[in-house]
Amino acid sequence: MHKKRKRIGRDFTDRRERIERLRGQIRRYREKLSRNVAAKEIADHDVKAYTEKLKASEVGERLHAEAFQLSQAVGKEIQGGVHQSIGGLVTKCLQSIYGDRYKFQIDWVYRKTGTDCRLLLIDTRCQEVLDPLKATGGGVVDVIAIALRATALVLSYPKKRRLLILDEPFKFVSEEYREAIAQLILDLSNELGVQFVIVTHLPQLMIGYTIDLEKIS
Repeated sequence: MHKKRKRIGRDFTDRRERIERLRGQIRRYREKLSRNVAAKEIADHDVKAYTEKLKASEVGERLHAEAFQLSQAVGKEIQGGVHQSIGGLVTKCLQSIYGDRYKFQIDWVYRKTGTDCRLLLIDTRCQEVLDPLKATGGGVVDVIAIALRATALVLSYPKKRRLLILDEPFKFVSEEYREAIAQLILDLSNELGVQFVIVTHLPQLMIGYTIDLEKIS
């Protein structure tokens, strides 16, 4: 009888310990579940916040793309006017000296990051595209330079302030073209309202009101 009571007491103790262990495991699972629930709530909040940021970024990117396309469209219209103003005047100056041999052209290269401008000189005899800065022979670069300066002056300043001061601007122009250059200066002055002050040793370019420093000295 004593042994039976002792065994019953041991079994009771064992069951009680197992129950306590189970309670401890349940408590730990509940704590872990609580931490997981909290982590899930934080994760859900972060996902929602990042989703809203993503949507805002997508909207911003779309608006930026639309604005860029609009600016390019406006830019193309402006660039067309610039080409007509500048390209037309430079071509007119070239043709007044060299006939129909040369044509000046402005090309626009559109990129995602912006727009590049290329100045081109076209030899109409062979349709060869030349770099105006490297063109040689007959003073072509000098003519282009004076035409670009006159155009920039007209586009930038009111008529009463259009003054160009030039030091030996046509020293590389062939002698056969100098009389035509003199006429070009007169035409630009009359048509664009530009006053030219030119320092030169070329007698063909001593036009308008002249001051001969050699005679004065």
